[in-house]
Amino acid sequence: MNPPENEREARIELAAAFRIAVQFDFHEGISNHFSMLIPGANDRFLINPFGLHFSEVTASSLAVVGVDGTPISGTAPDTGIGIHAPIHRLCPQATVVLHTHQPWTTALAMQEELHLAPISQTSLQFTDRVVYDERYEGLADLDEGERLAKVLGEHDVLFLRHHGILVAGRELGAAIDDLYMLEKAAQLQVLASGLGPPTPIGQETIDRTRGQFTGQGMLDWGRMHWAALLRMLENTQPDFKD
Repeated sequence: MNPPENEREARIELAAAFRIAVQFDFHEGISNHFSMLIPGANDRFLINPFGLHFSEVTASSLAVVGVDGTPISGTAPDTGIGIHAPIHRLCPQATVVLHTHQPWTTALAMQEELHLAPISQTSLQFTDRVVYDERYEGLADLDEGERLAKVLGEHDVLFLRHHGILVAGRELGAAIDDLYMLEKAAQLQVLASGLGPPTPIGQETIDRTRGQFTGQGMLDWGRMHWAALLRMLENTQPDFKD
């Protein structure tokens, strides 16, 4: 699927992402936030409204916030504005920003050695795409969001110490695919750590596999995964479009 061309299409796609996140157990009560720049309007973005569970979000319920942090319509969560507005404003790749406390990835972020290890094929698709924020200072505001945006830079993935994960991307489908694969990679790493030291993958293989995971092929892979997820959702919860 191609990126949405107007606000209505963007609202439908983003609403779908919340419902899909529930199916993967990526939600946490009424916390966590997904956001997307409105097509053709890079000065404002859509985000889930405060107080709704991910399973309740619909296209029409999404709030609109300026990239300067100014609420435009609806009631957006303060922490969501604090994190998402600066990243949309300062990181050129951040058309979409997904922030969750999903369990396996967050468990990895709580470890003394904060590192997504290159020990599984799944983890190798994130080679050179991940950065780590070692500071945890409580709930985020706009100042904290600006600091996180500087740490993220031009990368796609930010691990937040004691907190969770953040994925930024130019397309929602590819970003959702990244979020899903990160959780799988983290799950494998946490499970493997209980069995003893994992067998390392050679650097030559890591480098070769990184090339295999780069480019249009992986973008198409993410788009196809996203299209499959949308088909599943439309068969079970078509009200996300409301």
